[in-house]
Amino acid sequence: MSTKKPRGLLLVLDLGKQSFGALALRLVRLGVDAVLAAGLDEAELMAREEQVRIRGLLLPAEASGGEVDRVLESICAHAGMGAEGIAVLGPRPDEDALQELRQRGVGLRLWDPIEDRDLRFLASSLLWLGSDEDLRLDIRIPTALPGLATRGRDARTVTVGDLSPSGARIESAVPFALGSDIELEIALPGGSAATVAGVVRWGVEGDAQPGVAPGFGVEFLEPSTAILLALAEHIELERARFLL
Repeated sequence: MSTKKPRGLLLVLDLGKQSFGALALRLVRLGVDAVLAAGLDEAELMAREEQVRIRGLLLPAEASGGEVDRVLESICAHAGMGAEGIAVLGPRPDEDALQELRQRGVGLRLWDPIEDRDLRFLASSLLWLGSDEDLRLDIRIPTALPGLATRGRDARTVTVGDLSPSGARIESAVPFALGSDIELEIALPGGSAATVAGVVRWGVEGDAQPGVAPGFGVEFLEPSTAILLALAEHIELERARFLL
């Protein structure tokens, strides 16, 4: 696991249907490289600038089919990406509007109310998409699952901040030391639990990284088939929340 950031920008396109200025600022405070475009013309100009590397685009959910078409034909074309690089946010539109978005290939969404961990996940999903430097080989989803991290006699109650079949980000006021071998017990919905051995690969203390709770990253070590299946089932259920 890594705290390395993707290269490129997330373009937040304000079409005047709802104020996205606050959303762009919120993303920046979460540590995401985001820029705001006030309208389609400004967004296209940004996409044409070589020094501005747009890797993902956030649209208001109320965007019309014509507006999405222009985004695809001009902004996405100049940025070298397709509809898979677009996500829509805001109040859930009606089914006809959803169908228009799906027909144009838009596949990611986030409806109000929007939590920080979900917003960060969506932004990261777009920015890492298709990157040769993508270190996230498995799908990671944001969670807030209770857990217990144990190293010898040192047992700490923690929160699993995100989860994949290969590892997890653990929120804890005091991280374990890098390289520590630990056992992590994750309480899954429905009353089941997954216990897996892992090694600490990185740690964040205090306010070292904006918008990121202090904690540490764990790489799982040879989880059993049963554990992998349990984690994969939970991850797929959670990931469905972001699919259009």
